[in-house]
Amino acid sequence: MKFPLRHLQKLIAPNIDLSHFEITDENLELLIETLRELEKCRKSTIYLKNEFEINLFLSSKAFGELLQINEINVIEVPTKSGDVERTSLNESRKTNDPISVSNLNATLRELNRDLLKIQNISQKEFEKILLAKDIKTEFIEEAWETVLFLKQAKDNLIANIFNRKKRKIAEQKLKNFFPNLKIPSSEAQFDHLLKELAFFRQCADLNKKWIPIGLNLISCFNQGNLDQAIQNVQEMGSSMWTAVYNGQQLPETLKLAGIWFGDIATIFENPNLASLKESPNQ
Repeated sequence: MKFPLRHLQKLIAPNIDLSHFEITDENLELLIETLRELEKCRKSTIYLKNEFEINLFLSSKAFGELLQINEINVIEVPTKSGDVERTSLNESRKTNDPISVSNLNATLRELNRDLLKIQNISQKEFEKILLAKDIKTEFIEEAWETVLFLKQAKDNLIANIFNRKKRKIAEQKLKNFFPNLKIPSSEAQFDHLLKELAFFRQCADLNKKWIPIGLNLISCFNQGNLDQAIQNVQEMGSSMWTAVYNGQQLPETLKLAGIWFGDIATIFENPNLASLKESPNQ
């Protein structure tokens, strides 16, 4: 790379003296690559916050609440004997300890697993999700009862005749819930709606698991952008892992840049790093 300081200048705040970086024996090209990876991570974090209201710049409070998830709470460390030592962060971590990159990566790994699980179910079980645009968490249960009533009324001819008024009310309620839905006319169509509602119940349950970061899977289906959420979560994890790997060779220059992987605030709120010049559009 020609003139690495020119490239570095774009990644470091203008008030930082770059000559300090130059006099180290560390690879400035590798530092530039690492800072670019961290910039990608910052952009993905902003995009997820702006587009999905998912906050992955974790506070101590939010991370503490996430420790109820076993996959985030328990860390495994290989021992010299070849065994694995398991430690609970709930027991060893202090309330105001900084959030490390390792903590964030554990969160990203589990979040990605859940997002892919939901994506896989939606693609495998449904050719097209009819309720995606209109579904809301707050009326899933009432919609379930309404669809079930209409299905049972259709199956029972006598009940269908005597409950005509109730059926009309139920149909109107269904239209209010799902303006883009054509009222089902067959048992198979009612069964399909019940299957979709059961799927969205599962999404709502996962939302509860991820309350500390603000995940709303229902909203992702409303907007049809679950793929973009997954892509950005994966890019965050990949960029962070690359930065940490490279960082093993850059102890001095990362310190000059104010970056410490023991605290993600030094990545997301670091005055030594150049501001992101434009809003990410991914």
